Amino acid sequence: MRCSQREAKRAVEAGYWHLWRYHPQREAEGKTPFILDSEEPEESFRDFLLGEVRYAALHKTTPDLADALFRQTEDDARARFQAVSAAGGRGVGCRLAIHGCCITFSSVSSRPGKRASRSSRRSEIMFSRP
Repeated sequence: MRCSQREAKRAVEAGYWHLWRYHPQREAEGKTPFILDSEEPEESFRDFLLGEVRYAALHKTTPDLADALFRQTEDDARARFQAVSAAGGRGVGCRLAIHGCCITFSSVSSRPGKRASRSSRRSEIMFSRP
C-alpha cells in the first residue's frame, strides 16, 4: 500500500484506468456534464499488468491463457477510451458498456465446481450488456 499513488499513476498512464468527472449540475448551466481527464495511454499496458502480482501469478502459471487475456483486456481498455473520447463529453461515460472477465481462484473450497458455477452466474449478471 505504500506505493498506491505510484501504481494508480501507472494504471492511468497505461490506459488500465481512465480518469473522468461527471457533474450533473453543469448540464443545467448548458455545459457538458462529462469531462475526460485521461490522455491517450503512453505506457505499455502489458508491462503494467505484469507489474501487478495477481496478473504476474496468472502469467507464471498459465502463460498462453494470460497472454490471450492480456491482449483482450488491452483491446477492451483501448475501445473504452476511444468510445469515451469520441463521445465528446456528451455524458456517455455513465452508460458505457464495459465487458468484464472474472477469474476466480479457490483452493479452500470443498465444492469448487459449485462455487465456480455460482461465480459465473454472478459475473454474467454484473457484466451483461445494458
